Amino acid sequence: MIKYKAFLRWWLLFCLVLVGSVVLQSVNGFSYIFGRDSTKITAITVLIYYVMSSWCGIKTWMLDRATSAGKLTKPYYDRMERLEEVGWFSSEMCLNLGLLGTIGGFLMMLQGFHTLDTSNPNSVQNLLVQLGSSMGVALWTTCVGLVCSQLLKIQYLNFSLELQKNVPLEVEA
Repeated sequence: MIKYKAFLRWWLLFCLVLVGSVVLQSVNGFSYIFGRDSTKITAITVLIYYVMSSWCGIKTWMLDRATSAGKLTKPYYDRMERLEEVGWFSSEMCLNLGLLGTIGGFLMMLQGFHTLDTSNPNSVQNLLVQLGSSMGVALWTTCVGLVCSQLLKIQYLNFSLELQKNVPLEVEA
């Protein structure tokens, strides 16, 4: 029987994300994405993802270890249940940051119309450049927020299923 199955599932996903991150970095993907976001929301979202993903791995390891040793008590289970909620909150936070970046990008787009002089072709060209840049902020923050949120949800689903599978007898109603 394989021990620490939940942790190994988490580790597999984490390693795949790390490989994807290395590949993305090798083609300057992070620089490209972060450079397009003047709000820096994508960098904050990615930071939250990596911190909370690592935290999920630690908690999954602790849960697997306690389960394997037969030391999953009611207080420990309750604590893990509360920590699980923090993980779900962080995945929603990534999604919400992506949406906040979308709104920020759209607001940046609208600022250009305030100074638009339709009789001046240079003014219109500058507006088009600003619109493209602002749309880039809106789309990149949304994309990064969605991806980070979904990847965290997969990890916390793994944690939640393992937690539900190992409810101590004194907790069951």
